Amino acid sequence: ILNFIMSQSQSIENVLWTIFTHYTLVGNPRDPSRMNNTNLMKFCRDILIMDPMMAEKCITQADVSLIYTAVKKQTITSTHLQKANSAITTQVVMEKSDKLSFEEFISCLIKISFKCYP
Repeated sequence: ILNFIMSQSQSIENVLWTIFTHYTLVGNPRDPSRMNNTNLMKFCRDILIMDPMMAEKCITQADVSLIYTAVKKQTITSTHLQKANSAITTQVVMEKSDKLSFEEFISCLIKISFKCYP
């Protein structure tokens, strides 16, 4: 699928968006703007990044979960600080932050790449 997408002369951002929405639609067809931890894990398995033969340093499911949690925690903290003076409660921020946005997905990819290719 990636070869087909890349052959369409799309930008890297568009290719990553296509990949992101593919996995979000698998997880929840009603919300293609958010990715859960299970679908991030499926993505990592599908691209063989957990296979020791495919990366300089193979990552584990625990590594992916830790990266997911770290990115979400960073987002929750920054969102909470930005919204501190508004009427949005912490509970609403937490509900909106339980899945990855596209930008958070990119942050996860960066962290995963540094882990696999130190």
